[in-house]
Amino acid sequence: MLRQGFGLLLVLLAAPAAAQMRPVRPAPPVSVPDVRPVLERACLPVANGSAVAAGIAAGKSLGFAVSAAQGGLATLEADGMVLNLAPGNCVLTLLDTNGASFPHVAHELAGWLPRLGRYWAGAIEADASNFNSRRFRAGGHTVLVWEMSEEGERQVHVNIGK
Repeated sequence: MLRQGFGLLLVLLAAPAAAQMRPVRPAPPVSVPDVRPVLERACLPVANGSAVAAGIAAGKSLGFAVSAAQGGLATLEADGMVLNLAPGNCVLTLLDTNGASFPHVAHELAGWLPRLGRYWAGAIEADASNFNSRRFRAGGHTVLVWEMSEEGERQVHVNIGK
């Protein structure tokens, strides 16, 4: 009888702990937008010398809306992305990113840029805050990708210029 009572006592003591245990759900997969279509259709023509108006038209076809335009400068916005165009230069910013965004973008660039022609890729460099940057050279263009934090929001930037 004592043995049965001891077993029952163990079950009763373990029941509250078991009731509190909940299955742990894995984190949702990281969703990082593909930057290649934006860079290829909107940024590259502007970096090659096309008018900013051509970049604006291409950006609109990709779902961007013009939020500011003056002279030869333009800013376009889409869900989580900002595209800044200037003669011969383009900066794409991915807003509210996480630690997986930079490796994804750097990998995507490393796969796409060799198609532009003569290609070189620098090493990934990290600063004291553990933010990364990487420089590429492809087809006569310098491409710089870096991450930073502004007002507590992590961002990834891609700059294409001559």
